[in-house]
Amino acid sequence: MRSKLSLILFATFLYASLLITDGVDASAEECRSVYVIGNARQIVDCPVDQKFDYCIIRTSLVDRTGLLTGRLEFFEDSSRGSKHPDAPSMNLYVGVNKITTEGGVLDLTERGVFDTDSLEFAGLATITGGTGELAGYTGTVANVGNSEGPVQITGTICKQ
Repeated sequence: MRSKLSLILFATFLYASLLITDGVDASAEECRSVYVIGNARQIVDCPVDQKFDYCIIRTSLVDRTGLLTGRLEFFEDSSRGSKHPDAPSMNLYVGVNKITTEGGVLDLTERGVFDTDSLEFAGLATITGGTGELAGYTGTVANVGNSEGPVQITGTICKQ
């Protein structure tokens, strides 16, 4: 069963990697690759004006390009997710990411899979908006890691 779960996570990550690079010209002047490492999560109280029931922060994001160095907040309404019928520990989820940097805020919607046994997850996060220096960016990034450990965010994002 464990190898089946690992295979599902690997397949999700591989699919995400293909989606991220499909149709994106990374050599274009307005596009850039991002590679972000984030620290372990901290569970926090969810905003009272939202319908979220699971909220975390990662207080340290370091992007090798510097663009997305800052802090990540993730909000999820777990009622929108579902379990995989062949692997009960695998939960599909939908959530909202907010990356705050010195230059602005980047908003993303994330869809992915979370293994409640290993605490590993893999998701695709699509940019839905931004402010300041991050306004006008589009793209999708892969978000993989362990809920108790570090996270990696990778992909190519483009300024419109």
